[in-house]
Amino acid sequence: MRMPVRVVLWTSLAVAAACPARPALGQELSEAQTANLLCETCHGEETIATWSPQERSANVAPEKGPLPASRPARRPELFITPHIPAGAAHAKVACVECHPAARTLPHPRVHAQGAGDVETCRRCHDKPAADIAREGAYRTYRLSYHGQANGLGSTRAAACVDCHALPGPDGRRSTHALVGLKDPAGPLAADHRLATCRRCHPGAAASFTLFQPHADPRNAEKFPVLHAVWRDFIIIMCLAIGFFGLHSLLWLVRAGVERITRGPAAVPPPGATILRFGLLQRLAHGVLIVCFLGLALTGLPLLYSCQPWARGLVGLLGGLEAAGVVHRVFAGTLIALVLVHLTGVLCRVIRHGARKTLLGPRGLLPRRKDFADCLAMFRWFLLGGDKPLFDRWTYWEKFDYLAALLGSFIVAGSGLLLWCPEFFSRFVPGWAFNVAKLVHGGEALLAVGFIFTVHFFNAHLRPDKFPVNEVIFTGRVAEEQLAHERPAEYARLAAAGELPSLRRPAPGRALRVLAALAAVLAMAVGIATIVLIIQAIVSE
Repeated sequence: MRMPVRVVLWTSLAVAAACPARPALGQELSEAQTANLLCETCHGEETIATWSPQERSANVAPEKGPLPASRPARRPELFITPHIPAGAAHAKVACVECHPAARTLPHPRVHAQGAGDVETCRRCHDKPAADIAREGAYRTYRLSYHGQANGLGSTRAAACVDCHALPGPDGRRSTHALVGLKDPAGPLAADHRLATCRRCHPGAAASFTLFQPHADPRNAEKFPVLHAVWRDFIIIMCLAIGFFGLHSLLWLVRAGVERITRGPAAVPPPGATILRFGLLQRLAHGVLIVCFLGLALTGLPLLYSCQPWARGLVGLLGGLEAAGVVHRVFAGTLIALVLVHLTGVLCRVIRHGARKTLLGPRGLLPRRKDFADCLAMFRWFLLGGDKPLFDRWTYWEKFDYLAALLGSFIVAGSGLLLWCPEFFSRFVPGWAFNVAKLVHGGEALLAVGFIFTVHFFNAHLRPDKFPVNEVIFTGRVAEEQLAHERPAEYARLAAAGELPSLRRPAPGRALRVLAALAAVLAMAVGIATIVLIIQAIVSE
């Protein structure tokens, strides 16, 4: 009985070889049917599901090594005819389009022919990136969290068949049961969409169905809100990094000119120092550094999931799920740190009043003097002369603080929506999760780009501080240095008689070495991250 089947197989293979090797999606059914005769000869017989290993080896797929003693009594995925409804999306596609390994007989091992993976769908659903109005489903899937997680090896993230396929006779979903979006019986039809979402998100509310799994922020016509947020983030990023990038460049040039004309700056002799940051402030900054680096290393791989370094980094962290747990731990710690800080600010406001706390010399809100200092600093960049007389905080430090504080609220708020989508779907429409993902990733990228370039330069890499500014780690600054860099603060402390109480002995060698190591390690990780981001942007 099996011998004629084998003859038909080889005859059909010869016929199929005369047909075009790659029929286009949507072409006439007759040509695909002709090409599929080869497959239907065996896979159209229901008995194929119960063939013994010997029968399968004799007719189709010889296997290397000893044959297993037994196989499951029934393997319905081999019998494909009932899986393909008449209106299925792939009814006019040749089998070998999704199963290229099956072009030859005998077939390779079955597990090497799988067609349910996302990369198989890419062959037909990946249009040129320039065609934004008709963007391919593959690219927009890769932009989504599902696609990013799938690209990093997640087995839980929804793939194409999870949302687009009907269940087969065995209850499983496969590419053989894919139907069009407009099919009223399809899993994404209006009456079935919520049930489809609830297979992975069982607690999702009805508004969850407004989520756009293939949203593209570049497409202003289809996604106007998302496009507006994306556009505004690009503008903000260009303004922030552009302005302070120019600020850093001009500073570097002026510092070089000063060094040539005046010689190297004098190094303050070891001696008495002024306590600038207390122990709690230094600990808080240390926790902030660790959280920021941890969030960057565990979150950025999702944004660049197609990059080999992203997959390698996630592998080092123990996989995507482990990286997600670590990311949430750092996020929770950062949120707690911000809340503690704001509680301290509130206590000081109650004790000293809002004006003195927020707008006084020690306050971190911008004052008129900060704008004057900024103009004076640019005058020094371009014309030389004297720097402005800074007080406790410079205008760029205030910008760092306010940007970090506001960014923490943005990242935390959007992150909580993404962390608990089922809960928040009771209160916000599904498209809010598209916005939250874009905002979360955009703000994180802005923070990483700014901190690892501009902030590192201002704090450590500018010529008068290179290679390390120890003050945030030791808490102490040389008195002569404070008088030179922040004359307004030094004069204020001297007038108030506070200098004697703030004088401390110079930090020991061990503390200075530890501070230098911490700073160098943080900068090395940050600069390496910037290099990887630039490489990813250039390669896309």
